[in-house]
Amino acid sequence: MALGVDLYGMDADGAVRWHWMSRFWDGHDVLKLVDPAPSQPWWGDWEGPITREQIEILREKAGGRQREADFRASQRQFGVKPDADLDELLAAPVHELRISVEEWGYG
Repeated sequence: MALGVDLYGMDADGAVRWHWMSRFWDGHDVLKLVDPAPSQPWWGDWEGPITREQIEILREKAGGRQREADFRASQRQFGVKPDADLDELLAAPVHELRISVEEWGYG
């Protein structure tokens, strides 16, 4: 089973300002890191708040900024619109950062 991870920047009204697919983040790492740990899984999808410090920890576990940059470069090489730069998204003013973990089945 794969656990897909998505990161969101929210405004004060709860609307999504931006979304970033965390392609290389391990959902199990997210669930171990967030505090308090979610009571919902095993297994229902989960979402909750996340801090910038937690984002940096998850980023480093997944290969860091260089892996993100390399992936964006490969997208450009194959004519695909590259993912947004997470640092640029995090620089935008938001009210809250949220993360979701969702089970992805195979086949």
